[in-house]
Formats: sequence, structure tokens, C-alpha cells
Amino acid sequence: MKKFLIIAAAAGTVLASCAKTETVEVSDAKYIGFDSAWIGNPTKIIDEVTTDNIKSFFVYGGYTADDDVFENGREVTPNANGEWTYSPLVKWEDNQTYNFYAYSGVSVTPAYSYSDGLTFSDVTVNGTDNQTDFIYAETTNVSSGTEGTVRDKVQFTFNHLFSMVQFTIKSGFPEDVVLNISDFELYGLNSKASFNASGTADEWTAASEQLAEGNGINLKEGAAQATEPASTDYVDNCVVMPQTFSDNFVYAKFTLNVLTSTSIATAIVDKVITAKIPADTWTKGYRYNYIVTIDGQTLDFITFDAPVVNKWTDENINMVNNPDNSGQFIGE
Repeated sequence: MKKFLIIAAAAGTVLASCAKTETVEVSDAKYIGFDSAWIGNPTKIIDEVTTDNIKSFFVYGGYTADDDVFENGREVTPNANGEWTYSPLVKWEDNQTYNFYAYSGVSVTPAYSYSDGLTFSDVTVNGTDNQTDFIYAETTNVSSGTEGTVRDKVQFTFNHLFSMVQFTIKSGFPEDVVLNISDFELYGLNSKASFNASGTADEWTAASEQLAEGNGINLKEGAAQATEPASTDYVDNCVVMPQTFSDNFVYAKFTLNVLTSTSIATAIVDKVITAKIPADTWTKGYRYNYIVTIDGQTLDFITFDAPVVNKWTDENINMVNNPDNSGQFIGE
């Protein structure tokens, strides 16, 4: 598959377990100040946070292992003037090298190391937990100069830590036919892992806790119709734990209803489509878009073609009319 590295990330919800502190304006150059977070290539379906509307992030850091000025995590938020603030304010120490680490999007309190960064243990992403972006950033700042010198604000550029799976369903029926899709579930994937950002590791552990059928990730109800000049497609997505699933299988399952029309003689009622996603690796920061066009021929089986990847990063995986390929229709 063809892959491009992501440039940046979209943000998620804030850490629920940390107490929110009162914010004040940062106007004195002797205090550590934070610049606006840079967020690019936002997602389209899940609640997204962009550079213009990011609400907050949590910061850890200091200038030696014994001087961790943000060792317990400090919430940084924009005020009415767009300045990023926190409380209580922390003064710069002259001529020191600071390591800063920031994140947003999960309720797991990380372990912190001045030299190595943050470690997040037992993060869970499923149908009820963390259906939002999880982002992380780190940077080094040198506080050169003496007291009163204007210091640069700390700038973070965040990256996605979760993967994203998107489904696009197109109609291959005539224009007057509406495909109604409901009870969409993604199951068979693993939901728990730990992320270690220390040193050069920057990787997830192997994911565990497989989501069984009936306990997977549920997507929205929707419809697809081949109208002109622009067709209406069913599109929805969810975040998932980065993982490789060569031994276990991941399934997409949904119920299809097609009302009678002048183009079809018999209604299609509560037809359950279950398709196996072929062995793959979901990499952090990538969005995998699984695409299918449903018509009268593909109702008997659904298959997935090789993916094409582009930025968020997006991966398009076409489902083709070929019963010999992986991802064959299971039953109804």
C-alpha cells in the first residue's frame, strides 16, 4: 500500500481526571508562555479540534530531573484574546534547557520523565471510551538571556497516536433507489495498549482485549443514493487502537434495507452484510477508508481491495465484485 507521513494532527477531548485550574493572561516575559497549538489535516466525521478551535492541552516538563516545573501536568487553555494561559504561572530560569511534553484526548494519567517523556499505560479505545483523537507533542526550549529578557513562547506540533477507520458505502443502483444502512458494527479488533513516548521508542505495545461481536464499535445509521450531479454516500469513521491483525479477523457488519421503487421489483428488508477486513496493519496517524459500491450483484458477497493512502493520512480500500478475494461476504 502507498503511504505518506502525516504532518500534524487533530485534537480530542481533554483529560477528565485532572482538575481544571483558573486561567490568567500571560503578559510578563519572565513567565513561561505557550503559543497556539498547531493542528492540521482535521478529521471530517468524529468531533474534531482544529488550530482555530482547540480547547486545551496538558503540559509536563522542566529543566532538570529535579526541577520538573510541570511534573503533575498543567492544563493550558486559550483566553478570550487567544493567548494560551495556565495557573499558577511559572518563571523561566536563566540559561536552562527545558523539555516540554504535551497531550490531549485520553483520561489516562501518564507517567512522566524529564529526559524521556510520557508513558500512557492501558489506554482503551472502543465504542464507549476515547472515540476522539489522542494527540501528543514534545519540544525543547533554551531560556537564553537574563531576567527580563523576552523569551520565545513554547510551540507544540501534535501528532495522532490512534489510527482511524472510515467506511464509505456507495450505491450502484439506479438513482431512485435509496440504500438505508443501520446497525453498523466493527468488531474483532483489539482495544487496549500502552504508549511509550520515552527516548526513541515512540510506539504502542501490542494491542489486546479483542472486541467480540455485539460489543464492538458502533457507527451511525445513514443512506446512500446514486443521484446526479452528485451522489450521496454513506460515510462514517471511528478511531481504533493501532495494531496488526494477521491472525485474528476484523469484521464490518451492517443491516441493509432497500425500499421498492420503479427500478426494483422486490424490497430488500433487513439483509445483514458481514465482511471480513483482510489482514492489515493499522498505523498510528493513518486513516483507512474502506469503500464499497453496493448493487444487485454485490449483495451476495463483499470483498476488499488493496488500499490507497493519502493525507490525514487516508487509506482507501475498495471492495470489489470478486468472491475469490479476501473479505468475502459471510451471511445474512
